[in-house]
Amino acid sequence: RSTRVQSFRRILVGVDLSHGDRLVSNEFNAPTEEAIRRAIWLASQVSGEMTFLVVLELSARAEELLREHAAGDEPTVDDDAYAVLSQLVARAEREGVRARANVVHGRAWEELIREAARERHDLLIVGTRNLGPVSRALFGSTGMKLLRYCPVPVWITRPDPDWSDLKVLVATDFSDVAQRALDVAVRMGQLVDIKLSVVHALEADLDTRVLRRSFTEEEVAARRQAHREEAEPTLH
Repeated sequence: RSTRVQSFRRILVGVDLSHGDRLVSNEFNAPTEEAIRRAIWLASQVSGEMTFLVVLELSARAEELLREHAAGDEPTVDDDAYAVLSQLVARAEREGVRARANVVHGRAWEELIREAARERHDLLIVGTRNLGPVSRALFGSTGMKLLRYCPVPVWITRPDPDWSDLKVLVATDFSDVAQRALDVAVRMGQLVDIKLSVVHALEADLDTRVLRRSFTEEEVAARRQAHREEAEPTLH
């Protein structure tokens, strides 16, 4: 496979182990299971390696109780999390993928970004929060922060029963950053057959009401048509 595809070889997977009122569970919610499946599939396609990361978001009091509990012989919450992740590592290795596990404490989005940057991962994969349809459509606050601040490409997955009809949408303003987004999409297309769409939104220079005070309807229409004619060749 091409060198461009190989740039996805180091994959970080954010794993949500919470389930109901349990901080650590070996029952994955549907979005997390989808993220795991997609990550293992992608890593197997590019001979990649994976890191499964669990971020435990705990209050100061909970942290104190855990430290007190750690002095005994009973397994800690970290031990429980590593036990679950060890099963994921074994699952990946059965697919021929090298994998490791890590458990940290903190805010999920901050620790995922810190891990991605520190270990120089090529891609971060996480599942949507298991929330209602409106919250899920907006990815949740963690997902939005990852999309905004993470220094590596972020893939937020959702349960999808049909992998045979993959569609990728790239929004471009023709900037260098938009070109990088298109490069990422093309690299994905080198792995599997996808339908790739590229969209550019024409933004009015001023609010329509302001334009109409300064220009006639014909002049406003002409300005918009000029913007379209300027953008379309670049988009094509």
